[in-house]
Amino acid sequence: MRIVLLIAFILLIILSACGGEEEDYTTCLEINASACNIDEYCNTSDNQKNESGELIGYCEKADSCFEDTDCSLITFACTSQGYCKPGERTQNDDSPDEDTDSQQEEDKTPPSVISKSPEGENGNFDIEGNVEITFSETIMVSTLHVILTDGTNDKELSCSTSDQISFKCLYSALKKNYTYTVIIKAGVRDNSIYENQMESVLWTFKTVAENSCEKEPCSQTGPFSIQNETLFKSTINVENFNSKLLLVNFDAEISCEGNNRCLFDIYLQAPDGTKVQLRDASEEADVFTETITINQGISSFKDISKAAGNWTLMIASGTIILSGTLPTLNSWSIQLESY
Repeated sequence: MRIVLLIAFILLIILSACGGEEEDYTTCLEINASACNIDEYCNTSDNQKNESGELIGYCEKADSCFEDTDCSLITFACTSQGYCKPGERTQNDDSPDEDTDSQQEEDKTPPSVISKSPEGENGNFDIEGNVEITFSETIMVSTLHVILTDGTNDKELSCSTSDQISFKCLYSALKKNYTYTVIIKAGVRDNSIYENQMESVLWTFKTVAENSCEKEPCSQTGPFSIQNETLFKSTINVENFNSKLLLVNFDAEISCEGNNRCLFDIYLQAPDGTKVQLRDASEEADVFTETITINQGISSFKDISKAAGNWTLMIASGTIILSGTLPTLNSWSIQLESY
């Protein structure tokens, strides 16, 4: 009898213990884990389903965390309350971005020059100015080296930019009517992670020709007879003048032999039509002379629109023959100064 009672007592204790575990076991649904406490999550790893086909599980203690990487399972994310629970992680800024990687993998093309100036052999480029270069993409400024050479002397130009794409490189004091070569040295790099390098690029340009009648005067040599009461004209052609005109140095010599009075209105006309009077006949009406010499610098032609072309000397004569031979224009010349 005592043995029977002892067995019954043991069974009662076991049943009581089992009943306590069932009370501590809390079931939950995957789609609604509200049955679990804030520090728990619904563990459905057994893949059990209810009659409606919904995953069911039990509430299990969640690990604490500060960020997603603190959670051991990649299917878990750190909640705002600081617990690891099933969920999608926030993209980490340090993790590789597939789109970015794809773009960077494709960016293996070195930069190229898409425009440049001056360029060409037409000989109309100033002896002072800028070499202008535009690249296909931004470059590392420190890798750009631009050389200007005349074939004997090389000079590295100082370049400036505001966007790392377009550059201006200053040059000065070049020789006129000369061909120069611009060289972009190899090694220009872009700003990609691959630092793609460009090969060297070079091109040439020719500066303006020497201005005609600047280093040496241009002249007309006679003698040319000047008739009574006529308009005498003589021209000097300035073939090339690409600078701004500052001054015209004019020289002329007219012979008046015997008792001739040199009553002349004398003008000089520029290629653009600008006309300046050099001598007034009325001021010389009573003057008898054997030679008229004019030598003067004329500033009235400064900054005229066109200095290249025909310069015309015009002599308007009155009644000049009293006796003897006709007056003659022995010679005249002009020498142009630029600035």
